[in-house]
Amino acid sequence: GGFSAADCRFDNNVSDDDGGDIYVSTATIDITLQNSTFVGSRASGTGSEGGSIYSSNDGSHTFRGCTFRDTATSGTSTDYGGAIYNANAAVQTNTFMDCHFSNGRLLNSTAAGGAISVAGGAFIMSDCTFTNVFCVQAAGDGGAIDIRGGVTETDPVVISNCIFNMT
Repeated sequence: GGFSAADCRFDNNVSDDDGGDIYVSTATIDITLQNSTFVGSRASGTGSEGGSIYSSNDGSHTFRGCTFRDTATSGTSTDYGGAIYNANAAVQTNTFMDCHFSNGRLLNSTAAGGAISVAGGAFIMSDCTFTNVFCVQAAGDGGAIDIRGGVTETDPVVISNCIFNMT
């Protein structure tokens, strides 16, 4: 079993805490999102995480052909992942293929990952674009991507054929 969504559109959804569109905390399930669009999503509150998607489960996360536009967090303490935050260091694999992130931002003074923040697991990304994603404040880490977990041979970070552009 798992959580999957395909060909969906999420517009202007807001959470007073984490995950403006989707919040998943079930222990071990895989998350798969395909050809879906997230626009204007926002997580706001004390510690806002995942402007569009927040996950604390330890399954694999796969994103294919998804678009994230105008996503943000605006909490009053540390914010992670303007579009996506995976809070579990025991996650198996984070995979992003042909995804597009634009105008994502973290608005708090302590923030990480203008588009994506992950706490661990292998990180595989190909054919993705990042345009105008950033951490607004000086204490921000990872304007586009923040990888919090340790990089090991079993949990590598592989990024290929991606474009990062701040206009």
